[in-house]
Amino acid sequence: MPVAIKDWPQVRMFRTLMRVNDRILGHHNQQMRKHLGYSASEFDLIAALGNTAGMRMKDLAEAMITSPANVTRVASALEKRGMVERARSQESQREVVARLTPAGEQTFTDMFEKVANFTARSMDAGLTPEEQQRVVDLLQLFLRNTDEGGLPGL
Repeated sequence: MPVAIKDWPQVRMFRTLMRVNDRILGHHNQQMRKHLGYSASEFDLIAALGNTAGMRMKDLAEAMITSPANVTRVASALEKRGMVERARSQESQREVVARLTPAGEQTFTDMFEKVANFTARSMDAGLTPEEQQRVVDLLQLFLRNTDEGGLPGL
């Protein structure tokens, strides 16, 4: 008897990854908005810019693992709150560089360790550190094996 498609290991892995992502990101967003007043994406941008002199928006999108359009949206929201400033690059007028304002730097300093500890506790709630390392190793292997066009088209 053939295995039902929903039971294929590939389908189960994909659906499980999506559920885990939804649970972790949803919980982070809810907790961070409630206790810190920032979404996970907003804090991710603040954290990516923390301890830097600024980053090109393209590099920021890669550091945040999101799309350039989403980085622009998040940066705009943080700019309105006085956390981020954007300016044309001195090297190229086509590039925009984002940097934290003094208020953004203070927010980064005040929140980074708290958020890192919250994230660690969230991961520890589900897996031991050894299990977490195994998951990281497997996911990094998947990323390496599918880098640069390694995923098939439909």
